[in-house]
Amino acid sequence: MLRYADELREPEDFFDEVPTAKPEKEMVDLAVQLINKKSAAFHPEKFENHYQTALQALVTAKVKGKKIIASPETPRALGGNVADLMAALRASVENKAASRAKPKPTSHQRSLPNPDAAYLSTRSK
Repeated sequence: MLRYADELREPEDFFDEVPTAKPEKEMVDLAVQLINKKSAAFHPEKFENHYQTALQALVTAKVKGKKIIASPETPRALGGNVADLMAALRASVENKAASRAKPKPTSHQRSLPNPDAAYLSTRSK
């Protein structure tokens, strides 16, 4: 959206509140570690555009003469569940490091069925 000059506000009105102090070394190290773990070659063929797929299904249904009915929106929870992002990031990084340290199961262990799988599949229905 384009605006006229008299509609614009001065950037200082917003950025004066932003602290100019350098971030803590621990936060920078955690950010670098997280970026290094999540960095990989991009393979676009591995991703599906869910919006495009859903839109294409709606257009196809409309072309076939079906009536399109919007699904009701689910209300979002407001506040209440505030998480400490730094603690969550640390836990995530530590869990990744711990899972990499665990030995991989042998072929015999991999072939054993998961006893909870049947229970979980019946619970989700």
